[in-house]
Amino acid sequence: MCIACTLPPPHRLHPRATALLPHRLRTAPTAASASATASAATAAPQVGGAALFSLYIVYDVSMISKRTSPDDYIPAAIELYLDIANLFLHILRILAHFQENR
Repeated sequence: MCIACTLPPPHRLHPRATALLPHRLRTAPTAASASATASAATAAPQVGGAALFSLYIVYDVSMISKRTSPDDYIPAAIELYLDIANLFLHILRILAHFQENR
């Protein structure tokens, strides 16, 4: 899964970040669809994703230490980087969910 696929919808991004998006992606959803997505979205999938990527980090570090030769450091670093980046994105979604419910 790519990191861009896991980004939140553009209407939930910071205004400076949305300035870089094409115009068709900058439009905010209607009030009805925004309330439907806000009520349907819970923190459970984000917590599950954060737990999953935490386990991926543990697994990848153990595989790097056991099976990776010194010549394969670039793919190992990329795998670990993607796990950490995805974990960070899930934590940001959890924090955004709690910020909305405040």
